Amino acid sequence: MFSLWPTFSRWLWFPLWRIGTTAAIVLASLLKQVNAILYWDDRPVILEEDDVNIWPPNIRPRNIKRALNRRMHGRDRCVDVQYLSHGASHVVLLAKTSYKEEYVVRVTGSVYEHFQWAHPFWQTYKETSEVASMVALRRLTKIPVPRVYLFDEDRDNAVGGVWTLQDYMEGERLYEFLPELSGEALEQMLQVFHLEFSQIGSLHFTRPLNEIRDVCDDDLEIRVGRLVTLRDLRMENEYMVGSPKDTDMGPWDSSKAWLKSIAQGDMDYQSSFVELDSNDEHIRRIQRIIDEPEESNGLFTSGPLSVNAPWCTDMWNTHNIQAVCKDGTVKLVALLDMEGMQIVPRWVLGRLPLLDELPDESSRVLWKFLLEDPLYKQAHEQGSKARHLLVLAQNASVPHWADKRIEEFRDGDWEDNGTLAG
Repeated sequence: MFSLWPTFSRWLWFPLWRIGTTAAIVLASLLKQVNAILYWDDRPVILEEDDVNIWPPNIRPRNIKRALNRRMHGRDRCVDVQYLSHGASHVVLLAKTSYKEEYVVRVTGSVYEHFQWAHPFWQTYKETSEVASMVALRRLTKIPVPRVYLFDEDRDNAVGGVWTLQDYMEGERLYEFLPELSGEALEQMLQVFHLEFSQIGSLHFTRPLNEIRDVCDDDLEIRVGRLVTLRDLRMENEYMVGSPKDTDMGPWDSSKAWLKSIAQGDMDYQSSFVELDSNDEHIRRIQRIIDEPEESNGLFTSGPLSVNAPWCTDMWNTHNIQAVCKDGTVKLVALLDMEGMQIVPRWVLGRLPLLDELPDESSRVLWKFLLEDPLYKQAHEQGSKARHLLVLAQNASVPHWADKRIEEFRDGDWEDNGTLAG
C-alpha cells in the first residue's frame, strides 16, 4: 500500500534553517523576475537595500547593442550586453562580440537623486575632457589606463547618455591588496605626479570625437584648456542655476593668475543667491596676499613645485584602481576613473590622501610609499602654506570670519586641507 509517511518523516528531520535559506533564495529570484516584468524591458534589475532599482530607466541594453553595431563598422558585431558595475554618475556594461572579444561600455546615467540634481549643471566639455585625460596618460606614462575606442555624445538619444567603448581590463579592486602594494606598482601611479605641463586647466582635444573610429589610435592633438571643476556639486544647492561661465575657466599661465581667478569666483557655479554683505573688499585683500612674494605667502613661482601636473578627485580611490596579486606581488592592471581631471601646480598635490574606505593601517601603508618619493615628500612638507593660500582664495567671497582666516594664515595655524582643486 502506498504511504506518504517515509517522505514526510524525512522532511521532519530536514533542518529548518535550510528550509528558510532555500525559501529566501527562491523569493529573491522571484522578486527579481517580477521587477523585470514590471519594468517591461530588458534593462538589468539591480536592487539597492531599499529595493529600488538603481539602473537608469532610459538606458536599455538592446539600444546600446544597436548603437555599438552602428559605430563598430568592420571591427566586429556586438552580440550581447550585460551589466558589469555602476557608480554614482554612470553605469558600466560588458559588451561581447561575435569574435569572442569583450569590451566595456560606460554610459553616463544614474537614478540617484543627487546625480539627477547635479547632472544639468555639468560643464558641456566635462566628458570629452575625461577621455582626453585617459588618452594623455596612455601616451605619457606606463599607467594601465583603458584604451578608448569610441566616444559618442548621444545627440540622437539612442542610448540615453554619453557613452564610451573601452578595453575590458579584468582585476580586483586595489582595496583588497593594499597591504601588499609593491614599490614598483606605486612608481607607476607616481608617474602622474612627475608629468609637466606649462599651463593650469584641464586637457582637451582640438577637434570633435563623434566620427572617430578609434580614439586612442587617431593622431589627436591634446592641449591644456578650460578647467573642469566638480566643486560645489557635492551638496544640493537650491540657489544653483548654472555651471561656471566658460569664458572665465582658463587656462592660466601662473599660479597667481589661477588663484586670483578662484578668489573672484570665476570657477563658482552660477547662483541666484545674493550675499547681503559686500565681499568685494575681502576679495581684493586676498588677491593682494596672492601678489605678495613667496617668502610671505608661500606660493612657489619657480622650481619643481611650481610645475603643473595632473590631479583628479578619485586619483587615489582604491575602488577605481584594478589590480591582481600573483605570488605575493601586486600588479596594477587598470586606473579606471579620470573624471574631473585637472592640471594644477605640484604644491597642490602634496596633501596626503584621506580615503574613508581604507582602515588606518592601510592608509599609513599608502602614505609611507608616497613619502618615499623625494618630490612628493617635498610637495607635502613645503607646500602646506601655499595650499592654505588656496583655501583662502576659495573662501574669498565669504565675508564671515574673514579676518580670523587671514590671521590664522599669517600665524601658520591651519589644517592641511587645501586639495580641493578648482
